[in-house]
Amino acid sequence: MMRNAIYLALIVPLAAGTLSGCGGTRAAAEAAGAHASGEHGHESPHGGRIRAVGDHQVEVVREQGRGLTLYILGKDEAELVPIPLKSLDVELSAEDGEASTFTLKARPQAGDPGGSASRFSGELPLNLAGEPISLAAALPLAGKSYRVRFELDPHRRDRIHPEMAAMLERQSAMPEAATGEQEQKLYFTPGGLYTAEDIAANGQQTPAEKFRGVVSAHDANPKKGERVCPITGTKANPKFSWTVGGKQYLFCCPPCVDEFVRRAKEKPSSVKAPEAYSKH
Repeated sequence: MMRNAIYLALIVPLAAGTLSGCGGTRAAAEAAGAHASGEHGHESPHGGRIRAVGDHQVEVVREQGRGLTLYILGKDEAELVPIPLKSLDVELSAEDGEASTFTLKARPQAGDPGGSASRFSGELPLNLAGEPISLAAALPLAGKSYRVRFELDPHRRDRIHPEMAAMLERQSAMPEAATGEQEQKLYFTPGGLYTAEDIAANGQQTPAEKFRGVVSAHDANPKKGERVCPITGTKANPKFSWTVGGKQYLFCCPPCVDEFVRRAKEKPSSVKAPEAYSKH
């Protein structure tokens, strides 16, 4: 078992209802889909490992201690995909052990509609704490059912606080600052949610001009209720504010403003209200 990783061993798209079929049918389907999806080099929003599942993504985080959380995301890691479940039953098994049913409770996040959730979590049984385990779950996504299987190594980053683990991964994928003509086109050309009124509200300036001399710092442990950067999830700095879609957003540093404005122009549906970007 390799350390410092969460491996997705299997993703199998199944027609709705086939998950309850006989063991032979399930085994054949799993074998057929064993190579259906490989790992993508995407940023992991919560410090786990992320994989494609159909047109969506699933992230599993084995947290410090006994915590286990599963997130359902869109093609864009910033997009939450709530499903209409109050709980999610998964199968857990230790190495060479029998599988047992374990329930992850729905933990709705900001923006999840009533009765749906994009996050499910729980605490592992004591006998599985610190042990390598397998997790299998059936997920209803876009009218289909997907059987997903993970191999979870407890030694991945358990001795690092989950928020710090996420910060370390984000630092390796920090967006590069826009420069020159690219910068001028990004900030002075309306598109998507980014309007001419926004350009005027931001003082007809680029972040490099507006925030010249302001020192950025990244706090990976924001307190509950505090605003966080929409790009890194670290604590937002009120000094780094930018108007998009007539609303004021806060960031941790100027390069993140670049990335967010680009997202607002190219993928406007992925942008949430400012208050949604806060520590829960």
